[in-house]
Amino acid sequence: MRENLVAYLDGELDEAATQKIEQTLAENSDVRGEVESLARTFEMLDELPRPEVSEEFTERTLSTIQVSGHSAADSDEPQRRRVDNRLLIAGWVVGLALSVVLGVSIGGRFSRDDSTRLVEEFPVVKDLDIYTEIGSIEYLQKLETDGVLNDNQQTQKP
Repeated sequence: MRENLVAYLDGELDEAATQKIEQTLAENSDVRGEVESLARTFEMLDELPRPEVSEEFTERTLSTIQVSGHSAADSDEPQRRRVDNRLLIAGWVVGLALSVVLGVSIGGRFSRDDSTRLVEEFPVVKDLDIYTEIGSIEYLQKLETDGVLNDNQQTQKP
């Protein structure tokens, strides 16, 4: 509220804000007292002598303002670089993810199932179900001594 009162005394408010302050002044004696106090303070400040400043002081002040203005502009640069770097990293991550997905899908089409490879390369694995039903080696030896296995081999050869 105090900032608005100072702006009111300086004539910096728009018409709507000025009317609102004037209405508050008409209704509230505390606010009127505050405005009167501020007005007296400004009048007393006007009574004080104005300091004389050298040209050098003015130049230093202006150069300091210019340097601080450049600093504010320069501070935007790292922010822009951070955003650019984040976009670059995000692009690389997306590219790598797509490469992995593409590689797995293409590689999966050309690779065969391991069990299929075992069946094709190892005849024992092909007939594993038959061998597990036999149960023991003694049973196989008995079949061989009885000549059952030799007969099967001879009938399969022609």
